[in-house]
Formats: sequence, structure tokens, C-alpha cells
Amino acid sequence: MQNRLREALRRSHEVLPTTDRDSAKYCRTCEQTINGTTPFLTKETQYLAGLTILAAFALHSAHVYSLPIADIIGALAVALPPLAGVAMSTVLSLNDSLAAKGQLQTSRIFQVVMTAIIIYSTVIATLAGTHLSPPNSLTCALRERWTDMFRAKDAEAIRRIQDAFACCGFNSPRDMAFPFADRSHGAETCMVRFERNTACVEPWMMEEQKVAIMLLVVPLAVFIWQVCIDFDSFFA
Repeated sequence: MQNRLREALRRSHEVLPTTDRDSAKYCRTCEQTINGTTPFLTKETQYLAGLTILAAFALHSAHVYSLPIADIIGALAVALPPLAGVAMSTVLSLNDSLAAKGQLQTSRIFQVVMTAIIIYSTVIATLAGTHLSPPNSLTCALRERWTDMFRAKDAEAIRRIQDAFACCGFNSPRDMAFPFADRSHGAETCMVRFERNTACVEPWMMEEQKVAIMLLVVPLAVFIWQVCIDFDSFFA
């Protein structure tokens, strides 16, 4: 079946005028689809899927380690690659459809979509960048988050952080550490029981910066992909 379709496509190329650029482009697209090598369904889809997975991993890490990173930042980063892919695919398909009718009038739509994606990406990059501030600025938000967990007696969250980074407490091994101090436990219980002498503030801050970098990479990578699409469209 595929051999017959390829033969039909070959004959259609032979009868097409060499100046009929749009029809030739349409036939090449059909041939790529038959062979299973449509560019947008392979490299670009895998590229955007990889960015989506990266953003999802960053969002998961922010939840697991109770980082002071707003959920909306991770959610926007996860949604950006598929939304950008669908939007660009729709515009390019519309462009091909109008090209076949000799009505190339999608430049304004293309510019609007490109601008919207750039604004979207800029917002995410800006929000993620705030979590790459100097250590003094990050420490305040981290201390506030830890204090909230300590006051709420959120033993699971604090213990998860301490176990992940092999540490105790916030600023020092005795500072708001789990197990919480009470009549039967002193402030040094974590140090004695788990034989740890490191505070959690530094490794926890490094984790926040790592997650912020992942969230920053996503919009930057989408922007690079967008520039490549724009470049190809300009010289098409």
C-alpha cells in the first residue's frame, strides 16, 4: 500500500510545475507522513516532551522538599511546552492550508502567537529567577517555611528534609529539629539519634536553587525552539 502511495507521489512531483512551490511542499509533507518521518511528530515533539518532563520533575521536587516555590510557577512551566507546541502546530497547519489556496495571510496570527509565547515564557523565567537570588534573600523565605512547619508540628515534612540531606534543624542541628523537643526529648535528639552535625539550611537552599534552575531552563529552551521555528518560517 505504501509503495503505491509513494509511486503516486512520485508521479505527482513529475507533473507539478517547478514553480508551484506550495504544492511541492504539500507533497513532501504527505511523503514524510507516509514514511513516518514527519519532523513535527518526531524531534520537536520529543524536545517539548522532554521539557515538560523536566518541569514536572521540578514541580515534584518542590513538593517533596517543601520548598518555598509557589505551585503556580511549576504548573505554568509544565503547561508551557505542550501549549507552545499545539499553538505553533495549529498556526503552521493553518498557514499550509491557506498556502494551498493561495491565501498567505497568517503573518499577523503567527506574530500574535509568537508574542504570546514569549510573554508567557518571560513570566515563568522571571518568577523562577527570584529563587536564584543571593543567599541572604533566600534564607528568609526558607526560615519562614521551616518555622511554619515547626509550629504546625509537621513532623513528616521536616523529617523528609532532614533525611534527604542528612541534616538536623534549620540554622543549627538544634534549631527547630525533629524529633521535636518535649519532656522526654531534648533539642539535640536528632543529632544523637541520627549522628548528624550539619544544619539543613545550606543543602535545602541548594535544592531550591536547583529546582529554580530547572524551571528557568524550560522557558529559555522553549524560546530557543520558538526562534528556530521563526527562523525556518522566515526563510521558507
